[in-house]
Amino acid sequence: MASTSDPRTLGPSRGDRTRFGFETTLLVIAVLLVNLITIGAVTRYGPVMLLAPVLVLALTFAALRLLDDPVDVLCWFLVIIVNLDFLRIQGTRLTADILTSSMLLYAVLVRIGLAGTMAVRGGVQKVFLVYLCLTFISVVLSVNPPASFKNWGRDLEYWVLFIFLSTLAISETQRIRIAVASAVSSVIPCLLGLAGMVFGIDAFYGAETPVEGGPWVKRVTGTLSHPVVFSEYLAFMSTITLSLIILQKRWRALLVPVFLLQLVILYLTYGRTGWIGMLVAIIALFWLMGKKKVVFTVLPMMGAGLLAMVPTMLARMQNAFDLSKESDNSIIWRLGLWAYALKKFPQKPIFGSGQDTFINYVAYGTQRINLRHRAGTGFAAHHTWIGLLIETGLVGMLMFLVLMVTVGKSLKRRRMEPDGRRDPIVIGVSAAFAGLIVSSFAGDPFNIPVISVYFWVLLSLALKPRPATVAA
Repeated sequence: MASTSDPRTLGPSRGDRTRFGFETTLLVIAVLLVNLITIGAVTRYGPVMLLAPVLVLALTFAALRLLDDPVDVLCWFLVIIVNLDFLRIQGTRLTADILTSSMLLYAVLVRIGLAGTMAVRGGVQKVFLVYLCLTFISVVLSVNPPASFKNWGRDLEYWVLFIFLSTLAISETQRIRIAVASAVSSVIPCLLGLAGMVFGIDAFYGAETPVEGGPWVKRVTGTLSHPVVFSEYLAFMSTITLSLIILQKRWRALLVPVFLLQLVILYLTYGRTGWIGMLVAIIALFWLMGKKKVVFTVLPMMGAGLLAMVPTMLARMQNAFDLSKESDNSIIWRLGLWAYALKKFPQKPIFGSGQDTFINYVAYGTQRINLRHRAGTGFAAHHTWIGLLIETGLVGMLMFLVLMVTVGKSLKRRRMEPDGRRDPIVIGVSAAFAGLIVSSFAGDPFNIPVISVYFWVLLSLALKPRPATVAA
């Protein structure tokens, strides 16, 4: 039978035409099927679903690319992932973040399986695995198993990414590039927050909060779920950015304006938890670099000058200690929330109510008159350890404490090594970790996906020995 490549033929053979027709028919059917599914999704969930085919194709391409060159894909993933939770299918809890993470996590598992490099080494990996196993019991016994499984699945994702990066052979240039991509991730939500201020877009700039002695002020939210969440994320990222600026000369031209943008938006979130976390992290950063004179002289003077020049910041901090009935005293409110939550602890003390159940299980504030920025039927824990105690019980909370102690000891060992004493990732993650620990007593940064994914990725890079040839 003649083929299309035979010069004696004037056209394709009958077999080629048949195969071409069959493939074309399948392609047409597939396109029609995608169109029908898209039309149905748009009808039910809104015009945003028009982007679904593009997103699926992009994720498929990214997943295939991850099998070949994971560093580039991971960098783009880290740059955009902070914004994807903003894209939510109406009437569901499904977001672009979940879809993207699931697709890339699957690709990571395939790559690990093909390479055979999945090895649980080191204290952090092992303790994290034990934590996952014990908290899975909380998922099984949860008052809402689907919600708990989703939350537990995120922890599993962080563990897999941690193992993947710990065993991935990368150069020093690639290692720094991943850290820079994490810092640059703050640019899009910050710019959208500024756009919300300029153009009055409530989705990016609409939440309100009181200020001592003044009117309520609007807060920048960006693409994140809440201004306080945004502030905690920026506090973490700005610490990493500053560490790279001080200890990594090559990227300063890019990172200095990024750092200034982070500071401006951090202020405009009016998130006191983020402010305090940032302060602690900056003190820890200079202390770990051996610049104790800066800690005891320069930083206090800068702090005092900032409070004097920006009276709204001081008034916002004073608001936390206002005991008048008209005030929004966050300290008193948190104490009430925690006391109310701890009354629930004896009901499920060992394995808790299940991850991601605190709001509905504790249901604090359902009989309370809600303030303008606190609408809803319940509130999050605003405390990592009390939240863990209620959701995962005494077992889960103590195991997470062991995990955090293990992380702290592992970072300390890396700082003591010759190649870790001036490593911007080791120093930056150590300082940011100190800020997160302090923030965990007034918020829940370790349960915020847009912080956790960067924390575990950067921690894996920090604990990874630097390549012998340093390309800074």
